[in-house]
Amino acid sequence: MRFNAGRAAKVALAQRGRSHRWLAEQLRVTPQRVSSIVGKEQSSQATLVQLADLFGLSLSAYVALGEFEQETE
Repeated sequence: MRFNAGRAAKVALAQRGRSHRWLAEQLRVTPQRVSSIVGKEQSSQATLVQLADLFGLSLSAYVALGEFEQETE
């Protein structure tokens, strides 16, 4: 399994019907910063913990949202 931090954020937002603007307001950052978070494959542990808390998930549950099978050639 691989983990994609941006995928986890996208899934969490979609599951809750929330927007990038909502996330920016909650994190007190610009919408551009949210776009950066959602567009990245990796985020710091501190950011992952903050996002998991914001979405009311344990860190492991949040990480599971961004896990996917790596395609083999």
